[in-house]
Amino acid sequence: VKHHEPEGALVAGEEGLDIYRRLIPAAKEHLTPGGYLLMEIGCAQGMPVRNIMEETGFKDVKIIKDLAGLDRVACGRSEF
Repeated sequence: VKHHEPEGALVAGEEGLDIYRRLIPAAKEHLTPGGYLLMEIGCAQGMPVRNIMEETGFKDVKIIKDLAGLDRVACGRSEF
């Protein structure tokens, strides 16, 4: 993996959430009202990413599981 993924995808702070803490608020500047933000997440990041999205103002936040039943996608609707 380390030979194919960008460093930023592999180094995300102690909790692995640094990129989400930057990306989610920044998305507000690029989404139209009612637009959706969808992100692939790690299997243990569902609740923390949901919290960041809700604290940022996203509505209808959902964590979607993959075929193995693990958290895999975070989805939320903008109302900005």
